[in-house]
Amino acid sequence: MTHNAVSADTAIDYTPGRGIERRLLEKLIEKGVLHVGKAGKYWLDLPAYDAWNKSRRRRAGMAVGAAVAIGAALGFLAGGG
Repeated sequence: MTHNAVSADTAIDYTPGRGIERRLLEKLIEKGVLHVGKAGKYWLDLPAYDAWNKSRRRRAGMAVGAAVAIGAALGFLAGGG
């Protein structure tokens, strides 16, 4: 986002350096968050990014909530009820 590549006209070159970066790039393209423009340049679809990020945060929150609930249940059971 620091390069303001938010349209095909402002797309930038990007070469992922490591395997994890390549996998994330592929995932973002698959989800429609990143688009590949002319000559292999990439640009970010802001509404799609916002929706993807919101979904990601919601899943993380649910995971934390589940961990807290499990911890509370185990604490309750370990305490003898």
